[in-house]
Amino acid sequence: LETSSGTAAPKLGGEREPLTRELASKPRKTPMKIEPKVFFANERTLMSWLNMALTLGALAATLLGYSASLVSGAQASGRSSTGLGPHMMGFILLPIAMLFAAYAYITYISRRKYLRLRIDQGAFFDETGPMLLGVCLITALSGIFVAKLPQ
Repeated sequence: LETSSGTAAPKLGGEREPLTRELASKPRKTPMKIEPKVFFANERTLMSWLNMALTLGALAATLLGYSASLVSGAQASGRSSTGLGPHMMGFILLPIAMLFAAYAYITYISRRKYLRLRIDQGAFFDETGPMLLGVCLITALSGIFVAKLPQ
């Protein structure tokens, strides 16, 4: 709704809505105010992603350690079991854990740079990164499952 002065009528919250996209995309003249809780939210996001990476890495390391004990136990008893199943799973999950950690660190550093320089990046969420990591994890787990089906 337009008023007689040519500005937009105030919305329920008392804010004024710009009439055109050009007005909305003008550069800011006042510096962007960033509250400390935004920096802490960035750090919490990093810790959450690193928690997932650490969980996957610990699972991969456990599988690798378990497969090594299976191989040494099989050789000591004269059995022919090689324990390649857990070994293969560990080697598949370990690079995915490293991808999770690398994504977390890169995202944290880029967001921190934008916050410190007070660059208005727009939304601070990433639509493609988590989806790609999820697809990698689901593909790896599905591949492991399919590989273990014949056994």
